[in-house]
Order: sequence, then C-alpha cells, then structure tokens
Amino acid sequence: MKKALRVILPVLMIGIVFSSQTVNGDYLVTVGSIFNYDVIDSNMSVTFGVNTASGTGFEIANTTFAAGTTVELNVTALDSLGVDYNLTAGAFTEEKSSSVWDSLGMALLTIFPLFVSLGIATTEWDQNATEDTHAGLLLVPFLDVDNSSWEPWSIWADMADSIHANGTTAMENITTSLVWDATYDNTSTDFIFETHLSGEIADLVNNSGSLTQVNLTIEHRYQFAYTIATGVMLGMRMVGEVTGFVNGTIFEMNYNYLTEKAGYDMPIFELYSLPTWPFPGFEYLIAIGALASLAIPIVLVKKRRK
Repeated sequence: MKKALRVILPVLMIGIVFSSQTVNGDYLVTVGSIFNYDVIDSNMSVTFGVNTASGTGFEIANTTFAAGTTVELNVTALDSLGVDYNLTAGAFTEEKSSSVWDSLGMALLTIFPLFVSLGIATTEWDQNATEDTHAGLLLVPFLDVDNSSWEPWSIWADMADSIHANGTTAMENITTSLVWDATYDNTSTDFIFETHLSGEIADLVNNSGSLTQVNLTIEHRYQFAYTIATGVMLGMRMVGEVTGFVNGTIFEMNYNYLTEKAGYDMPIFELYSLPTWPFPGFEYLIAIGALASLAIPIVLVKKRRK
C-alpha cells in the first residue's frame, strides 16, 4: 500500500499562536543590554550511501567560527514586534532580530530529525542543500513574556503536558510509530523545557509522487532554559542521531548543539533518568501521519544567510 508520510508540527503551539488576536508582544529587556553566550557545540554530519556532508561551527557576517567561541549580543532596539540586536564574534558583527514568531521555530526543533532526515532521504542528493541543514548557532535569545494574547511559559507547559499525557493517536495503515515525551520545570526563577523523541520509521514514503522505502531509527533530545521574569535565554541544547536504510542504502545523521549564557550550565537531561513524572500518565506511541489537516510537507530547512 502506498502511504504518504507527513511531519506534524506540535499542534498545541501552532493553534495558540495562530489563533492569537495580535502578533504584538512586550519584551522585558532594554536597549544597550549586553549578553554573552558560549557556543559549546555546533556540528552535524550526514552519510547517505557514498555521499557525505557536514557542518561545524556557525557564521556571523559570512565568517565561520568554531564551537568554543563566545558571542556578544547587544540590544539595539525593541518594540512590540520584536528585539533588534547585534551579534559579535571576534571582529565581525551581524544585525539580527527576535520576534513573536520565534516560538514556532522552537516548536519545529522538537521534531528536528523528522523533517530534516526525511527531506534529505526522499529527494535527490544535494551537497549544498544538505550542508545547509546544519543549524549553526542555536540561539533564540528573547521570548515575549508580557503579552495579553499569550504567555510563553504556560504555552510550553501545556505543550509538555499534552505530549506526555496524550501524544498523537496512531492512524490506521501507518506503521510508523515513535515514542514522544516531554517535561518542564518552572518551580524556580528559570523555565526549563525538555522533549525526547525516539523510535522507528519503517514505511513506504510518498513525497511529491516519488516513493521511497524508509527504515530509520531516531533518537532526539531538545532542551531549553529561560529566565522567567525577563524571557532571556539561558541555554539551548539539541542532540540526536538517525540511522538505518533508505531504499536499501545506508543513511546516518548525527548532530550536537549547545549554547549557554556565560556563567550558566544547562541541567542534565531528565527524561528516562527519573522514575516519576509530576502528572499522571505514561509514554504514548505517535504516528507522524496523524492529523493530516495540520500536517506540513517534508522540506529541507536551509540556513538563513545574511
């Protein structure tokens, strides 16, 4: 049977953000504020048969910097639409901005290996496009924390509860299933979110009319921490691997990203290292063919260049 495999966005996040009455927000930082971030890890590699691609470090002003570099962030302007800032490493500076839509990008990172690996595996090999899937600098420095339409910590807490307690129901005739879980901690001055995605994809994928037999195992962890009062990022981490075969050809993808605010250390991953969860429930199998009306096609995500 021909099956179309689609990647879902975290539905709760999308629904809340897009149903909001306004895209305006309030950021509790000030012009002239300076923050330093240590880029601890930033690397990704892909092997597909005889083809290999990799990305290491990150770019500022079209200049590549290795992991281990500290970047300086200087807030230059802000309004209800977002925060403008300069990002500096060494002698190079680039203008950047944050907006209320950054949460959507963060939501996508919860399923990062799905849309990236399947995008590479089901299209013709493109060295440049594959290398552009390298995430580079993992940094979303500011979240809107004072908004009449939504409050970020409750959104992410609700999303974690929903993933943990419900997941997504497996659809008939879809053999793909993954274990998806999430947790959070907002008992102190910081908000910490963590999600874990693992399992196997064993299916015949129909991507734009082209059929691909995919047999992949996914292991993905994503975590971030923010100061609750200000919405300033304390750290963000994403690690994982995808291994298996595509049409009988070996496929491997590995990635490791970690950015921390100077002086802050990200906590260890909690999921599956602790026996209990603060709410009743247990892991649920999900199928990424579910909720087709809210699905998005598999696409390659290219690194934005300025």
